[in-house]
Amino acid sequence: MEEEVKEEVKEEVKPESSVSQLEALAERIEKGNAEARKIVDEQKEMMASKLLGGQAQFVPEEKPKEQSDLEYAQEVMAGKHNE
Repeated sequence: MEEEVKEEVKEEVKPESSVSQLEALAERIEKGNAEARKIVDEQKEMMASKLLGGQAQFVPEEKPKEQSDLEYAQEVMAGKHNE
């Protein structure tokens, strides 16, 4: 009988401590999220300054080489344009 009473008391104490633990955990998560937002904002600023400062790497697109009709016909006959 006494053991059952002790178990019931332990169960009653758990919800109160669980609530305080959850509140503490929520506070830690909020602090972590605030720090993460701060880091992301700093990264955005750094990237923007790189882009505006001309430090970003620019890779120009390669334009396709224009072919004469004869070159195209030779490639078709060689089977290069078969899909």
